[in-house]
Amino acid sequence: MSERFPNSARLIAAVALTLALASALLADAPNATSAKKQRIVALTPFAANTLVGVGVKPVAIGQMAVGDKGLSPKLKGVKRLTLSHPNGPNMEQIATIDPDVVLTSQEWRKGSQTMRDLAITVREVDPAKALEVPSKQRAVGYAYGSRARTNRLVRSSSAEIAYAMKGSKKNPHPIKQHPNVLMVLGVGRTPYVFINNSWGGSVARAAGAKLLGGDLKGSGGFAKVSDEYVVQQNPDIILAVPHGNAKDVPSIADFLKNNPAWSTVNAIKNNRVYVTMDDALLQANVDVGDTIKRLRVEYLKNW
Repeated sequence: MSERFPNSARLIAAVALTLALASALLADAPNATSAKKQRIVALTPFAANTLVGVGVKPVAIGQMAVGDKGLSPKLKGVKRLTLSHPNGPNMEQIATIDPDVVLTSQEWRKGSQTMRDLAITVREVDPAKALEVPSKQRAVGYAYGSRARTNRLVRSSSAEIAYAMKGSKKNPHPIKQHPNVLMVLGVGRTPYVFINNSWGGSVARAAGAKLLGGDLKGSGGFAKVSDEYVVQQNPDIILAVPHGNAKDVPSIADFLKNNPAWSTVNAIKNNRVYVTMDDALLQANVDVGDTIKRLRVEYLKNW
């Protein structure tokens, strides 16, 4: 007995140590009842990139208009879903995938009820404004992923946004110039401008732009304006973001720069009309700090 008791004590201690280690691992692992057991579809680049950033790989993601640009390499090989307005994914395809959860955005809201009718949990998780990215990442990460990874991701995103807006102590770049910027959605010949509640508009404002037309009312973050309105606003910079094929960009740029109705505005006279296919200005993504800095450096010239 005298020899067995120490062995038993050692066994009990070993079991206790094993349980303690297991508990520590579980505390840092994705939520066992959600991330590991649930099949998650991420329709937006923000949701998809956030999930892999907190240690969860979705079973399918929405197809981006610009291919894989802006997506994490960790999403390579994940099934892509074609998204069509206004409902988003093909519902028969979604039913075949049979997800437990679909993470989506307001843009695809019309298809949400159909997915709920299929007993799928649907959550709109995308940030509406650039500075909401860290808090929205935290919400997704705490619900489906590792808390430790989530906290690291949130700290990283917050630091990148702060640097994009101010620089660092060793390399300060506070925003001092606030140019008048008209952001135009490039669809045909009728100007639609980004307003304050649009994603792209919030990014431009974070970069220091005074967003002309930002206080207008419109659907989906855009408002239709006239040529007379553009002339009246007299923007220093016109930034057009085409919503369509890359092959159309040259013709859109040519039209904007040579539109006789706009010939008197400062942006035209000073050759500060820019056309970009940057999808990061049309929908939320996790690398918003990089987008803010790129706007400042390439277009606003206030870095």
